[in-house]
Amino acid sequence: MITASKLVCVALFAAVTALSGCSENGTDEPDTSATDTASTADTGSGADSAAVNTNKGDTNKDGPVFILGTNKTGKSTPEFFKPVPENSELNVEFGPQGLWMVVLAFKTKGLLKPPMLLGGRVEMDGALLGELKLAKQKLLPGGDDHHYYYNFFLVVAPEGVAGKKAIITFTASDKDGEKVNIKHPVILTGGK
Repeated sequence: MITASKLVCVALFAAVTALSGCSENGTDEPDTSATDTASTADTGSGADSAAVNTNKGDTNKDGPVFILGTNKTGKSTPEFFKPVPENSELNVEFGPQGLWMVVLAFKTKGLLKPPMLLGGRVEMDGALLGELKLAKQKLLPGGDDHHYYYNFFLVVAPEGVAGKKAIITFTASDKDGEKVNIKHPVILTGGK
C-alpha cells in the first residue's frame, strides 16, 4: 500500500527531476538508434513509422532509430543500457526515492531533438500500476552514433507482480513535433 508520505516522496522526486531537466542528459542535439524492441511503435510528423527501427536489430541503419530499454540504476553510459524487447523481463526494484520502480531508458538516432516530453505507464490486467511524465528532457551522446536517455524511474506497486505480464507504454515527443509511442508486453520480475 502506498502511503501519503510515499506519495509526497514521489512528487518531490518527480519535481526535482523535472526542474533539473535531467541535467545528466546534457546535450541539445539528439542522435537516435534502435536495436531490439519488437512492439507497436508509432511516430509522428516527420518520421514514417515503417522507417523507424524499434528494437528489431539494426536492419534500418540509415533511417531513424528508437530502442526502449533499461539501465543499471543511477548509471548513465551506454555499457549499462540494455534493450527491453517485447515479452522480455523487466526488473522491479526498490528505488532511491523509497518506492518500488522499474527503470526505463532509450537510445535513439536521427529522430528526437531536445527538449522532449517523456511519458511512461505500466499496466497489468487493465489496472494502472504506475505512470510518470517529465518535460524538458535532454539526451546524452553515447559516443557510438546514438544518443541516450537514462534513469526514467517509473514507480509501480509491487505486490504480486513478480512473474506476471504487464504492458509498458512509453512516449516521447520533441519541440519539432516528432513523436514516438511504444507499447508492448513485458514480464515483471523482482519486487521483493
